[in-house]
Amino acid sequence: MSGIDAATLEEIKGFYDSIFQTTVLVSGPKVAEPAKLIENTFRLVNISMISELATQRRQLVLLQMRRTPDHSAGLPHRQHHVPGATASPAMPSRPQGKSTNG
Repeated sequence: MSGIDAATLEEIKGFYDSIFQTTVLVSGPKVAEPAKLIENTFRLVNISMISELATQRRQLVLLQMRRTPDHSAGLPHRQHHVPGATASPAMPSRPQGKSTNG
């Protein structure tokens, strides 16, 4: 951070020191502004990249699940559904009318 003169810098430093553990002083606004711009650009690029990777991953998982119906069978947080089978004691394990002989 910087100020336009020593008094301004001390006032700003006191304010930021009350909020943050570390403050970095630079020689003036001509150094502080480009540093802030670089930091904000770096943050924006990282956030955008992670967002795009998350989108691509979701699309890949959906595509993979369409290709292999039992994709989620081994994942503990997914419930694998087998058509015709139920897990409820209130319902029969086979729909009525289905043969047990296959």
